[in-house]
Amino acid sequence: MKGERIMSQGVSQTIEFQGKHVWMRVMGAMFMFVSIGFGTMYFTVDSFRTDSVVGLWLFLFVFGVVGLGLFGGFHRVVVDGQARTALKQWGIFRPISTRHYALSETRNVSIHKEVRTSGSGHQGTNMGSRRQKYTVYPVRLVGVKREGPISDRDKKKILAASALGKNVEGEFAQQLLKGLQTQAKDDIENLVISDLRDPVRARRDAERIAKLLGLAIEDRVGETTSRREYNELDQSLIERLRENNTELTDPATLSRSNKIQVVDQGAGNEYRIPVANRWVRLAMIVACASFFVFRVYKFGGLGDHAQEFLVAMVAVVVSVLVFLRYGKHVITVDLHGIAVDTRLMGIKIYPGRGLLASDLEEIIRDRKSISLVSDTQRIRINTASLNSDDERFLHDSIIFTISR
Repeated sequence: MKGERIMSQGVSQTIEFQGKHVWMRVMGAMFMFVSIGFGTMYFTVDSFRTDSVVGLWLFLFVFGVVGLGLFGGFHRVVVDGQARTALKQWGIFRPISTRHYALSETRNVSIHKEVRTSGSGHQGTNMGSRRQKYTVYPVRLVGVKREGPISDRDKKKILAASALGKNVEGEFAQQLLKGLQTQAKDDIENLVISDLRDPVRARRDAERIAKLLGLAIEDRVGETTSRREYNELDQSLIERLRENNTELTDPATLSRSNKIQVVDQGAGNEYRIPVANRWVRLAMIVACASFFVFRVYKFGGLGDHAQEFLVAMVAVVVSVLVFLRYGKHVITVDLHGIAVDTRLMGIKIYPGRGLLASDLEEIIRDRKSISLVSDTQRIRINTASLNSDDERFLHDSIIFTISR
């Protein structure tokens, strides 16, 4: 769902989130064009006429109805901040189905990360390869109350999801079950207002709806949850730290390994971390050796171009290993901002990304990554080569440096 429209109606202010309609309207226009075109040709071109009039009219009718349905179909969520109500509608030109929700007890706005599957096919068959996975970032109003009757099926779905969470051990399993429980409450206790594939745009949607309703935002995109209260939504990270008189940890007191190289830049520091650890390099060697053995076993040798094949393979392996061994993620931090790039032997090989310190709203520490978040960007620093102490050192060092 994408696109929002803010409408002032007297004292009422509403935001409308509309679904992805462009592709539907294009397809609908194509279907209607085919229907109208064939109908016109039937009446104007003698050679086009057929004895199967019923079949032709059925064809025109089906294409016309499908075209109208696609062209006029819509799906939207409208939130009224003054009345603290919301409605979810779908229809064709006019609403066909409308659900009403009360938002008086809504607790917060949440942003999630979900992997979905598109396409057709069945697992275990060749058709299964046609399925494609993609990631969306749903924005939910948590704690809504749906008005009207709730079906027994929806009630059983919530009860079943709640029962799954009992006696479950393991952090990953608990996170997975919590996600399933959240999705089971959609359209009943939670209301999905948008489900975009861009986390930055999803964050903007969340901020707009949170400001309209005066709610906090919980960002659950990563493995940890960050929360910003309503009065903090327009504040940068530095402003919140100073306002709350947050006591920061001096990185000099933290332990770290020699994997992180710290270079003093005067006004700030430069942190250099490996792009991969030794296990990744070992896995690369094993994968290449396995491919070589498979090639020899499958084809009974290397063929007529054995020398060229070996030279090319060695060149690729050496190039990748050199990058994995000497490549560095470089994070440059000072009072003004943060810049992130990738270098090989001091040469920048990946375009740099950066944020002004005044724009930085959150630094989210996840397992194997640190995310720098603003209203316009979400920069992910890959920390898979670091242990937990090194990751904490880098996280706290960034905050300490920009806050001095």
